[in-house]
Amino acid sequence: MKVAFTVDFEDWYEGMDLNIKKWGSLEKRLQIGHYKLLELFQKSNVKATYFLLGKTIEDFPNLIQEIINEGHEIGCHTYSHPFIFKITPDEMR
Repeated sequence: MKVAFTVDFEDWYEGMDLNIKKWGSLEKRLQIGHYKLLELFQKSNVKATYFLLGKTIEDFPNLIQEIINEGHEIGCHTYSHPFIFKITPDEMR
């Protein structure tokens, strides 16, 4: 059986209405479940698509490389997760 699995790989604050400049001062928790998830995928022989923010890729290159090394796919869904109702059409483009 084929399994399609996606992971929205973000830290706890990245979906909140916080200025990206504040992100650096917040506690990082992204790695807490990272290895458990990779282990689960490996045991189940499942490959996933991880959707990441550009900022996450910059901040955690080692975790992203581990995901790639395990054979998972990487997708990027914006740099900083702006709220669509707060950006202009030009910013959206």
